[in-house]
Amino acid sequence: MECLNLNNLTIVQWNCNGFIPKLDLFKHFLSRLNPDIVLLNELKVDEIRDNFFVNFTNYSKISKPRNNFGGGEAILIKNGIEFFQDLSLDNWGLELVGIRVRLGKCIVPIFCLYNPPNHILDYSFFEDISSKFPTFILGGDFNAKAGALGCTTGSNSNGLILEKALLNLNFSLVNDNSPTYFQINRDYTQVLDLFLCSPNILDKSAEFKVLYEWDMTSDHYPLLLNLDFGFKKNINLSDELKFDYLKSNWALFKSLLNQCNISLKDFNIKSSVEKLNEIITEEILKAAKLSIPKEEGKKKFRSNADKKKYNKLTAELRTQLRDFRNKS
Repeated sequence: MECLNLNNLTIVQWNCNGFIPKLDLFKHFLSRLNPDIVLLNELKVDEIRDNFFVNFTNYSKISKPRNNFGGGEAILIKNGIEFFQDLSLDNWGLELVGIRVRLGKCIVPIFCLYNPPNHILDYSFFEDISSKFPTFILGGDFNAKAGALGCTTGSNSNGLILEKALLNLNFSLVNDNSPTYFQINRDYTQVLDLFLCSPNILDKSAEFKVLYEWDMTSDHYPLLLNLDFGFKKNINLSDELKFDYLKSNWALFKSLLNQCNISLKDFNIKSSVEKLNEIITEEILKAAKLSIPKEEGKKKFRSNADKKKYNKLTAELRTQLRDFRNKS
């Protein structure tokens, strides 16, 4: 069998919330979009039904079914893509499956996670991923709510843990603020399904979108991520700084800055002022990206009061670090 060129890769993720009733719709979806990798969670099948129903022409499968009433996940891999199963995170006992594929010149682990609503994520799990894998993709339903993830109805414990991982570890969030979960009868939407990855993968994300046009009768929409290893985002600093201060979460911004762990023990202050300033600036931008939404379109209006508050908080951080430096 001829192996596919994986300089480009299309990954779809979907919480089907019960796979079998949606089987025909999913087959049609698969034939139309023809993705390279599909991450499925909340299949709600046992091992027998998994073997019988979760099989598709032109795709291999790695799965971990739970039972007919909840959970379960699978990864579908298009024929021609070389892969092998990755079991390196199985010791965590999570509803998670993983593979490794070659993308460009890298071997990249791709994991699919379903985290039930009543299960609290362990921050050490994200530390483990960050330390083991310089390059990775982690997709799934984390049942995590936080402003930094695009949620508009407050935070939960899982969301706060993910915020901490995004701030302090080798994690980047691919999602924009588009809702992935909905309840029509309550007119309620939320961002629950996420693509997380290492920063060097985010650099290759040519396209991300929630596929609202594909309503397959789940309460979750499928997500699409297109990676192009011949593509590099042209990051313009002026674009990066177009924050919408009117919608800022200043409490979150201050909390994230307070969590910064910048060690000055190994700094030769006289020769490393520029490096220290670079690190502080990076931490400020990280906190801003997680707590201050970007402006939509080309809107020019900003709140001077909020902008002053942003500058005041960042100035306070710099002052505290400078005072600490002078005492050292």
